[in-house]
Amino acid sequence: DSKRERLSHLNGEIQALDQEIGALKREMSVLETQINQKNTELTKLAGQWDQAKPSVRRAMRALKVASMVDEIVANAVPSQIEAIASAMTKAHRSMAHKKDLVERIAIDENCDVKLLNTDGIDLRGYDLSAGEKQIFTQALISAVSSVSGRGFPMVVDTPLGRLDIEHRKGVLNHLVQREHQVILLSTNTEVVGEYLREIAPHVQKKYLVHFERVGDIGQSTARPGYFEETEAQV
Repeated sequence: DSKRERLSHLNGEIQALDQEIGALKREMSVLETQINQKNTELTKLAGQWDQAKPSVRRAMRALKVASMVDEIVANAVPSQIEAIASAMTKAHRSMAHKKDLVERIAIDENCDVKLLNTDGIDLRGYDLSAGEKQIFTQALISAVSSVSGRGFPMVVDTPLGRLDIEHRKGVLNHLVQREHQVILLSTNTEVVGEYLREIAPHVQKKYLVHFERVGDIGQSTARPGYFEETEAQV
């Protein structure tokens, strides 16, 4: 009897272990499914990261330039700040269509920049258009570069995309007068036709960026040339 009881007890333990093994196998199957899903998501994210790399690199370069500008302005002595404000005023007036709107640009002791009209009112307290903000930024970078003596190339993405017709030629003519390299990343609706002809004598090289997708990964390649329809016009 004791042997039968022992055997029965062992059979019970075996059945319990079988049930536990079955539960663990089911749990393992669920985990394997989750791992496969995560691997799929990881592959997708890796592809998105590859596509985003060029934009990230451009953003990092922009941050580096912005940091350089902030450092130069912050370390400038009062005479340099005054010179930057004067250079900004000149650059802004060369680009802005409404030249009578901004009388001068001032920079206070805290390096806060103000766009002052004839009544001394700071126009930055009002909502500026996207184009006006772009002109302000380009004027600041041009002024800092000029006064500091630190020449650095300027890369302008969609240079005319946020500008109205009146501002476009002014901005282009200002950019091509810079002493140092300017790279314009234009779409096929911006620096084309009359705008391309306007700056043609100052253009050294033209490239067309081709985007190609290979599976889930995309890459951009710059090749000599320009938009075909624009070339036909020039």
